[in-house]
Formats: sequence, structure tokens, C-alpha cells
Amino acid sequence: MSKRGHDRERRVADWLRDRDWLVVRAAGSFGPADLVALRAGSTPLLVEVKSTISPYSHFLPADRARMLKAAELAGADATLAWWPSRGSLVWIDASAWPVKLEAVEPGELVA
Repeated sequence: MSKRGHDRERRVADWLRDRDWLVVRAAGSFGPADLVALRAGSTPLLVEVKSTISPYSHFLPADRARMLKAAELAGADATLAWWPSRGSLVWIDASAWPVKLEAVEPGELVA
């Protein structure tokens, strides 16, 4: 992961913590999401953080499918926190992601 990517993950985590979320980072992004956010009374969040020019250039259909499956299994919402280098943080709910998804086998969630 690039230094910018790590910095963006930390800043997104801080943004969530400032709003009373408990945030756990999936170090090295070996799981289906970069961050898991929990807050009493709210649906858990699986958050993928991207700091690329395009929100989906490194968030491929298989990655999105894996994250959606994990969110379904966890009873969580999946969201993309896109923060381009010369822009502001944009939250993109899974319902707005491109529809082309690839099938995910249950064993693919095991990291």
C-alpha cells in the first residue's frame, strides 16, 4: 500500500471515530474491507478506502463482490470511501457501485 493510501485509511478512520464509531483496521487489507466500523444502534460498516483518480480503478468487480458477500454474512453495510489526492472524501454506498459483479465462492472470504 502506498503512503497516501495508508494516510487516507487513517483519515477515514479518524473521520468515523469523530462521529462516535469504533473503527478496526484490517492491516494490509487481507480481508474483504480496509476498515470495520461499529456503533451502538447503527448497522455495522465494511469500508473500502480508495485514493485513486477513479473510485473503481483498483476496486475491481471481484473485490466488490467479495465485500458485498462479507457484508451480507456480517449483517453490515458495504461502502466505498473514495478520497482522491486533489479532492474531498466521497462516500459511495454499495447500491451505487457498478453492477457488474463476479460470482464469489464461500471459501474466497477466508484470508
